[in-house]
Amino acid sequence: MVINGMKVQIVSGNIAEVPADVLITRLDSSSQGFAGNWHDNVSKAIIRTSGTKFHDQLADVDGTLLLAFGDDSQSCVYRNVLFVLEESSENLYDMVIRVLKEADENKMSSASLPAFFTSNFYDDHDVRINESLLSELHRAVVDFTASKPQNLKELFLVIYENVKSFQFLTDMLS
Repeated sequence: MVINGMKVQIVSGNIAEVPADVLITRLDSSSQGFAGNWHDNVSKAIIRTSGTKFHDQLADVDGTLLLAFGDDSQSCVYRNVLFVLEESSENLYDMVIRVLKEADENKMSSASLPAFFTSNFYDDHDVRINESLLSELHRAVVDFTASKPQNLKELFLVIYENVKSFQFLTDMLS
């Protein structure tokens, strides 16, 4: 579907298998410690498909966003990874807007974003919470696309193994 001129696709599956200029994922700043203990599912998928080359770039983090660049030798379908340090005071809407602006400002033409990339907000067992979060994600995507980004032209919202959430978000964006 096209929203305010941007192609937005909802994808069910593994985000590390979605071709994009940048894969966006979050890091819980309270637990990751930059020591290589990457336990969240997206980090595991990144490491499975590209090794630790993206995570190795986290040693010099001095802000809340880090764009880790890939190179021509990689075999994964995404080119770069935008790590977002999760700030406990930031709501999902603001976080989504912030990362999409960062991708656009760094001249990325396509981005993949896990629909539940903020695990502090997500509860797999509470459908009401999930629908509320997906509504907030939807609002952020619509508002971001209305800002007419210069470079980002395609966005993949990836949901992993959650049929109800996939259908809910698909219905919202239709």
